Amino acid sequence: GSLFETFKIHTPGSADGRAALDEFVELNELARKIFSESSELIVNEVNALKNTAGKARQVLIWQMAGLVSCTILFVVLFSLLISRPIRQIDQGITLLGDGDFSSPIRVTGSQDLEFLGDRLNWLRMRLAELEEEKAKFVAHVSHELKTPLASIREGSELLGEEVVGPLTAQQREIAAIVIKNSIQLQKLIENLFSFNTLLAKETVLYRAELTLDQIVSDVVDDQKPVILKKELSLDINLESVIMHGDRKRLYTVVDNLLSNAVKFTPAGGTIAITLECQYDSAVLDVKDSGPGIPANEHKSIFEPFFQGQAPNLGHIKGTGLGLAIAKEYVLAHGGALELVQDNEPGAHFRVHLPLI
Repeated sequence: GSLFETFKIHTPGSADGRAALDEFVELNELARKIFSESSELIVNEVNALKNTAGKARQVLIWQMAGLVSCTILFVVLFSLLISRPIRQIDQGITLLGDGDFSSPIRVTGSQDLEFLGDRLNWLRMRLAELEEEKAKFVAHVSHELKTPLASIREGSELLGEEVVGPLTAQQREIAAIVIKNSIQLQKLIENLFSFNTLLAKETVLYRAELTLDQIVSDVVDDQKPVILKKELSLDINLESVIMHGDRKRLYTVVDNLLSNAVKFTPAGGTIAITLECQYDSAVLDVKDSGPGIPANEHKSIFEPFFQGQAPNLGHIKGTGLGLAIAKEYVLAHGGALELVQDNEPGAHFRVHLPLI
């Protein structure tokens, strides 16, 4: 029977009772060993599972790190492969926007991007051809207009001087108008020709020693008829300035600035011209009493063909090239032309020229 039934039948002091007790002790010891060994086995298994989980987690972390690193590397490489041709395309477009048609446009990258680069380079060559054709056309037109215009001017001057006979007051007035407008047309044509030369990068300075104040005086004398007709007052203060430069180009600079002032100054207004030496530079200021230049046009007035909002008081509309040409000629001399913002009525232009 069972160990429990043996304890019920026999007393603890009997032989069978003692045998049953010994058997119980052995069973208890066996149960304790089984429990101890099973607990140890469970602990070992748990530790093994923990180690396995730790290793798996470590492997997963390394795999994730490797995946992230590879992803970042791939993104960087892809960005480099894409950004380089995009940057080359952007540089090419910038060159075209700046009017530089001489630098070839090359794009390296995928086949589609290289094709786009080839099309941009074709556009560059086409624009260069059109620019050359335009330059030839302007040069041809300017040359063809000079001869008949010179004849008109000479003929009107002969009429004004009454070489062919006396004129009535009305006829003299008409002759004066023809002379004035022929001079303005001649200046427009000369500006077109000068601008065409600038575009072709063919401007050559013939430097020689000159007196800048004398050039300013010559320009004022040449424009005296228009100044007197509009009854303008001149406030002139010129220091003696001796420098090396291209007399013809500097004459054009002063002439364009003064013509601009005369054009926009109303009848009876005042134009101030100042020339002085400041350190190692000559500074020329031309200031009128006209409507001035709006703030939104300050950045555009030196751009070719720009026409401002100020009313043109002359009979012939300008080309918008005078200030652009003046600035280029001043830059060619190593100087600077700027619009002075002094919060006073009228426009105020200042020229800086190095005394070399």
